[in-house]
Amino acid sequence: IESVPRDDDYISLLHEIHSSNTPGHSYRGYTVLGANTPSREIVVSSTEDTLCWELTHQAGRLCGEKRPVWFVFSGMGTQWGGMGKDLMQLEVFEKAFRKCAKALKPEGFDLFDIAVNGTDATFDNVLNSFVSITAIQVGLVDVLSSIGIHPDGIVGHSVGELGCAYADGTFSAEQAVLAGYWRGRCILESKLPLGAMAAI
Repeated sequence: IESVPRDDDYISLLHEIHSSNTPGHSYRGYTVLGANTPSREIVVSSTEDTLCWELTHQAGRLCGEKRPVWFVFSGMGTQWGGMGKDLMQLEVFEKAFRKCAKALKPEGFDLFDIAVNGTDATFDNVLNSFVSITAIQVGLVDVLSSIGIHPDGIVGHSVGELGCAYADGTFSAEQAVLAGYWRGRCILESKLPLGAMAAI
């Protein structure tokens, strides 16, 4: 859809095809298209037995058995230059990101510049990686929560544990991103000898 010029008839056809459950199509997704595309939101409603998704510009609903939703928060290695740039289009994400950036300002850390304009080389610095990954995870939790998706379980590795702490309410957004900042800064300032790590 993203690779061709906007075609409302084509989009309507796709909506119609997926307006009812198709056997063998267990999963659904969505995309945010360009500024010339009508706004679409996913509305999630759930009962004890079912989970239903409905696109606001789509007449049909997909209902099936409720499956557990898990949030999986990754650690180092998932960062890349400009990783937060496209997500800034989502108001909920941008608001969460601004909250994290405000918490880091007294430390002299420019979260927006690093996450939005950073290159791959920017993330060779562990401090930049820890803080950016944490802020992205905070924003993603807020986006999912805003559309009614709440986890049945959460799991995280390394810096992803800070995303878990935010998702389960243990940390505020500010606490999570500051924990990421101080963890990264402590590693940099400790001047540990170079070594290796085994993940088992």
